[in-house]
Amino acid sequence: RSLSGIAGSDGARIRVKRQRQAEFLAAYIQSRQTANPDERLVSVGDYNAFQVNDGYVDVLGTILGRPTPPDQVLVASPDLVEPNLVNLGDALGPEQYSFVFDGNAQTLDHVIVNSRLQPRATRIAYARSNADFPESLRSDGTRPERLSDHDMPVAYFALPGAPVVTLN
Repeated sequence: RSLSGIAGSDGARIRVKRQRQAEFLAAYIQSRQTANPDERLVSVGDYNAFQVNDGYVDVLGTILGRPTPPDQVLVASPDLVEPNLVNLGDALGPEQYSFVFDGNAQTLDHVIVNSRLQPRATRIAYARSNADFPESLRSDGTRPERLSDHDMPVAYFALPGAPVVTLN
């Protein structure tokens, strides 16, 4: 659920929905980790959540297994994930972003991995095809830019033992 309206008259309903969505995903990922501790997991997407607690619902913290304490958020979640997950975007630093709203660059799109996959992660970046381009290009069918308002996260992983392909 987007952040739109989270502080308004319908804010309580929106906050609870965001909390339930985060807890659902956290529980699902935890069920996968419990069923097969050796499984390598990655979750990629538009979480509509900042890398830090927004004070309303700590969506990303809940999914990662590091929920914000109840006295620091309006709607708190229990810790549902063990071992904790890793947000690969944290390595990029605060200057990175995937979305621009009213001139403010934000990171709302994330690549989350479990501890089994993290050692294979070699790089993360955001493909710059949308957020840096003017909104006026969105309706121009002759232009490839601005198909969305988000830039896509791209993660790279080393796959030892993968076949080497040589083109002649």
